[in-house]
Amino acid sequence: MSEEKSMGLAVLGVVVETPTLYRVVTALRGPDATADNLKYLFTCRIRRILGRWCPGSMRDHREVPFELIVDAYREALHAWKRGVSIDHYLSHVYDAIWTLQSLSEVDGETRRELNDLRRLAYAFIVLLSQGKDMEEAEEELKRLYEKLEVIRCEDNAGEEA
Repeated sequence: MSEEKSMGLAVLGVVVETPTLYRVVTALRGPDATADNLKYLFTCRIRRILGRWCPGSMRDHREVPFELIVDAYREALHAWKRGVSIDHYLSHVYDAIWTLQSLSEVDGETRRELNDLRRLAYAFIVLLSQGKDMEEAEEELKRLYEKLEVIRCEDNAGEEA
């Protein structure tokens, strides 16, 4: 085995055996379905917070238009109805966000942004598990969106992070 492969396996071993790293890394891949808005909402932002670029769909801004959240939920619901375990992806997102929030290196504004994203991921999981259709889900997501501190467009349009 080459030295490079051996080193790569050693690094992977550390990642798998370190709960903090593992919880974050599992959310970096994205969903097992074509769900560009869902990936853009969660995965691309996690990658950006970690300092990594998300090719083709970078999300430099903290704010998220409500329409994007609705489109992301629509994708999640569509995947769910097709039997894709999108809740599995969302649980990895939730765990990764929770883990990132706990790191002392994360500044207060980013921690509040992560809290907003964690609340959204949890809402998606609950709405899917309750079998909410788009109309019901959109109403509940709108109520949640109005309570979010950082990612609402009306509060901080144009703020980069």
